[in-house]
Amino acid sequence: MIKKLCALTMAAIMAFAAVGCSSAPDESQANTTETPAAEEQVTESKPETVETAANETEEVVEAVEEPAVDEAELLAKEKEEKLNEAKKNVVESTADEAIEFAKNLKAGWNLGNTLDAFVAGVFNTLDTETSWGNPKTSQELIDGIANAGFTTIRVPVSWHNHLTLSEDEKHLIIDPEWLARVKEIVDYCYKDNLYVIINIHHDNIPEGKFGFRPDKDNAEQSIWYAREIWNQVADYFKDYDEHLIFEGLNEPRLTGDAAHEWSYENDNHIYNTSAEIINQMNQEFVDAVRASGGNNVNRYLLVTSYCATLKAAKGLKYAFPEDIASYKLMLSFHAYSPYDFALNPDLSLNTFDKESGEKEYSAMVTTVNKYFVEKGIPCVLTEYGAQEKGGNLADRVVFYETYCKAMADAGIPCVVWDNGIISGDGERFALIDRSNNEIVYPEITKAIVDSYK
Repeated sequence: MIKKLCALTMAAIMAFAAVGCSSAPDESQANTTETPAAEEQVTESKPETVETAANETEEVVEAVEEPAVDEAELLAKEKEEKLNEAKKNVVESTADEAIEFAKNLKAGWNLGNTLDAFVAGVFNTLDTETSWGNPKTSQELIDGIANAGFTTIRVPVSWHNHLTLSEDEKHLIIDPEWLARVKEIVDYCYKDNLYVIINIHHDNIPEGKFGFRPDKDNAEQSIWYAREIWNQVADYFKDYDEHLIFEGLNEPRLTGDAAHEWSYENDNHIYNTSAEIINQMNQEFVDAVRASGGNNVNRYLLVTSYCATLKAAKGLKYAFPEDIASYKLMLSFHAYSPYDFALNPDLSLNTFDKESGEKEYSAMVTTVNKYFVEKGIPCVLTEYGAQEKGGNLADRVVFYETYCKAMADAGIPCVVWDNGIISGDGERFALIDRSNNEIVYPEITKAIVDSYK
């Protein structure tokens, strides 16, 4: 195109020169009275010829201008190319293999209120790890969990308070020191041969461009946010083996909306819109991980529904992401059941009805099998538990025995919630004292672990 433009421009110049030469008088006419007229004709014809040539050049310039670049199309094309390349390294697997993998996760423990902790308006400091009252995580703590018999550790991570915007404001950049700290804790778990889950946790509270909210007004940002975080996290950990599991989202929901935050109904357009946005966020998560290559091509991934409930997961608008890998997606769900005993802050609701619990857990297993396991989708109970309510240890032990046995018998791993709170105000879910790395309630940890033996 440049050569063509230069050629046409030269043509315009030559035209100008040609007009000038053909209009000049010859020597025999130099002293005739026609000379002034000839000069006048030349003077008039030069501008017209130059303008015509210039216009032709401008038309050529307009003709060869490149169309405006659509960045979204470029990103989509780049992702497609990476996914096509990743497909070459997909190892075919079966539903049975996926179910067996999930079973091997067995009894899990949550490192809650730690890397997921944040302080509104405070960014890019490692001090957030201890901002909710827990000490800095150590290898000794992880060793204590492994020695108690747990085989999986879930490490909830918040990212929105460890980000900066790129200069063009089109991308998010995770603080490299924060990524390194997450890696350090993952490595603690690897040293003890544990499975480890990392996720996007308390980012469902957007501060400017930092965070997401799955509603109509924030749909574009939410989808973009999932893509930006997982592009970086996936690439950072792509060489880790299958002991590392990524969980796309924690409990995506309409935070602060009292009428909709912790419930779900199929026939409600607000929930339906949110579910569809979460579907797209999950798809971005899966695509980002697969496109990053390495061991991520075949890594097991956990995807989540609205509020991480089974009711939403089997809802009409929820859809599992498409995946270039076969049978590598698992459902992550939460169930603090029965609610009054497990999570209701009313301390008087501190007794567990075993018979009622058994019925509830049986129904839960039926739902898991019907909607997911029978379709080759393993399920992982990534949060559950019962807070301490005024010395009700005996009831809590029966609760854990009953709940975990029902899940273990169905091949569903359970990851108990532990926020580090032993006494005082707040939800007292702690099973281990992080100040000395000693188990607080060995009867409970034994009930959990023994269920999976």
